[in-house]
Amino acid sequence: MTNMKRTSKIELEDTLEEYLKYRLTDNCNTTKTKFIAIEGMDGVGKEYTSNKLRQYLTDLGFYVKLISFPVYSSCTGEEVKKVLSGSFGDPFEVNPLLAAFPFILDRYNSIVVNEDYFREVDLDLNLEWGGEDRTVDFVIFDRYVTSNVIYTLARNNKDATPKDISKVINTLFSIEYDLLNFPKPDLEVILTADPNISDYLRSTRRSKDTKKDVNEVNLDYMDNVNRIINDKIVYKNKAFKNYHINNLHIDVVKNKYKEVSSTLLSLEKPTYSKILKSSDIVINEILSELIKTF
Repeated sequence: MTNMKRTSKIELEDTLEEYLKYRLTDNCNTTKTKFIAIEGMDGVGKEYTSNKLRQYLTDLGFYVKLISFPVYSSCTGEEVKKVLSGSFGDPFEVNPLLAAFPFILDRYNSIVVNEDYFREVDLDLNLEWGGEDRTVDFVIFDRYVTSNVIYTLARNNKDATPKDISKVINTLFSIEYDLLNFPKPDLEVILTADPNISDYLRSTRRSKDTKKDVNEVNLDYMDNVNRIINDKIVYKNKAFKNYHINNLHIDVVKNKYKEVSSTLLSLEKPTYSKILKSSDIVINEILSELIKTF
């Protein structure tokens, strides 16, 4: 397959259908599964976008797997819960790298221990595909390795220097990508929003969620997370660039809300759906970048 730049929905679907035909031939044995990571600040719609992307590709005929990290239901997920519940201290008290390791173990449990979930030819597909073994076309991660870097850096009370950032990236990436051999994303999508809006979206979601997360309720910590994401601090760093991960930043908020203040948000009380761009627009942007990797 050659790289093609497509933007319209029809052209995108034509390109994807061509790629599907290619995958279903004998040639697919030499074509690796594509890995897509969906990253971003809390409350901007990572889960929603991941599910919409999976559904879109599935409807076209692709076999797609989606995993959301952390996997709270697993044994390693219990250790993640301890970090998020504050058992190790608040975000600024716990050793940053110590807090990162339960998340690494959680991915290790899913990717290495339960490797069937990610194998190129997945033998448990017999039920879903009527007895026919099928190559996995796409794996979508709702949060992945870079999230660990961002949230680890955010645990510093002071601004991190480029050297500090490089150290965290090199430490965590070398463990996850080099030592443990986790698959590098073919495309990493970073969903962003104005901090005022992301605060609103996060507070709206939290009011409906009974689970308490010490990270999300610590506004100083979340300000650090938002700043690191919006300023592309990790993605501009040389250590990240050395891993050659294609990345796409998408502002998920409609134009009319981009410069709105928190005061106006409280007065207008816009709904979640009014603030966010149409999911079709976001999915179109992701697919337009994804097909460049074919």
